[in-house]
Amino acid sequence: MHNGPLFKTDNRSIVSKGPEDRKRAKRPKTRSGCRTCKIRRVKCDETRPNCRRCVTTGRVCDGYDTAEAEACVAVEGSSVPKPLPGIFTSLKEHRAFYYYLERTSREVSGIYEYEFWNHIIIQATYKDPAIRYAVVALGSLHEDYSKTGEAERTEDDFALQQYSLAIRKHLDKLSSPTSGVSNVDSYVASCLIFLCIELIQGHYLSALSLIKGAPAEILELIVGRLQSQATGLLSPSVVGQTAPPRHDDISQLQMPERFQSVAEAKQHLECYNNTHILYTSALKRPYDLHLLSLRMYKDKLASWTSAFDDMLASVEMTTSERRAANVLRVWQLMIGGSIEIKMKYSSVHDDQTLYDLYDTRFGEVIGLAESVLSETDKDAKSPGTIKYRFTLDFSLVGPLYDTARSCRDPVIRRKAIHLLRAYPCREGLWDGLLAASSAERQVELEEEASMADITSSADVPGWARISIALPTFQIGQRWTTVLYTRQQPLDGSKPLQFQETIEW
Repeated sequence: MHNGPLFKTDNRSIVSKGPEDRKRAKRPKTRSGCRTCKIRRVKCDETRPNCRRCVTTGRVCDGYDTAEAEACVAVEGSSVPKPLPGIFTSLKEHRAFYYYLERTSREVSGIYEYEFWNHIIIQATYKDPAIRYAVVALGSLHEDYSKTGEAERTEDDFALQQYSLAIRKHLDKLSSPTSGVSNVDSYVASCLIFLCIELIQGHYLSALSLIKGAPAEILELIVGRLQSQATGLLSPSVVGQTAPPRHDDISQLQMPERFQSVAEAKQHLECYNNTHILYTSALKRPYDLHLLSLRMYKDKLASWTSAFDDMLASVEMTTSERRAANVLRVWQLMIGGSIEIKMKYSSVHDDQTLYDLYDTRFGEVIGLAESVLSETDKDAKSPGTIKYRFTLDFSLVGPLYDTARSCRDPVIRRKAIHLLRAYPCREGLWDGLLAASSAERQVELEEEASMADITSSADVPGWARISIALPTFQIGQRWTTVLYTRQQPLDGSKPLQFQETIEW
């Protein structure tokens, strides 16, 4: 782990030099380096998708200018570099591989898992046929998804043919007498690519089966992230029984006095959040939580926040790192508010009106999200146009969905829904367009039941508020049945439940 500032001061001499000393040989300037090297004014080795100069020094490579990237992957044309001899047998395979290389690997990984997706996976394609076929399938599906929001089958089912070949080669590898510990990395890589292929097609149940069978000791962070998403999104009967953490497991997570990088802060916050969600979801109701456990979680989050704030005040960051830091701030605000609300209704039934106390915080979340998404849009080929994104990283879909559902301020919750639609993204199991449709319907149901003009959160009465919205997915379909539950009545009677079908 990088133990110092991400950027060090260049200790150049300030001694005055004569005219002869100031003369330099004129060389043609190159403008094709990555953004990070350009800012630092150092020579870039131009390795794609992330230059080795940035990677080997612990920096985040901000990538290349869009026009330069398009020159390497002409997704609308045919000017793709010549196929690598002995690796790909057709232009379709070669095109899909380069799409993965230039687009998919960066988008799926976010900015802190690129070493795996951009280097380890790409190197493995040269020696493992299962991974090679899977990468080609994912690249092809991702290109379709980025244009339409759906990973539609091509006329000759090219991507699915590649996927079938990948599965066949993977099974052959597992049945081989030489299969064993030496193939663990290959097994993990294949499983993760298969997981992406299922998720990008919207096959959530198939993805869940892969998550359950994944080696958690190797993929702890990614598996924990997806398990947490599944817990908040699907019913226990679909997710399956997961051994919940003990209430005191959070005490084992040690927070430093100051994080050395945004990557370190993200890793700690995600471990914390996964433990928190899996623990609370194992309890029958939120108010069954013990106050002692809640205080432990609150204190641990305060330690994380202190280390995070100290880092922000002392570490110079790139544009990508600043965006990532804003995403972490959004999560910190949402998690902190959730814990405080649970502490307030530990002895009270599900009182949705408690969320009204956090309208200011919800507004801050929207402001940060708008900043992050607008900066992301500037990096797109055509800023302002809809581009569907897919990633395994955790970002803003969850917080925006929770804001639209829990904040009853009509302006704030509609801004959250607008952002989900304006910047459509599928983050693992979370689909932004589905989240927008589900939240939009909840807004309609609550405001119609209120039978009044809604100008503030207080105008939505407690009895009209929906506390749970649980979807049931249909494989390969862009519709779901959602079971809605209104909040627990004060007289202790059974909450009102009803279901509807939502398309997105």
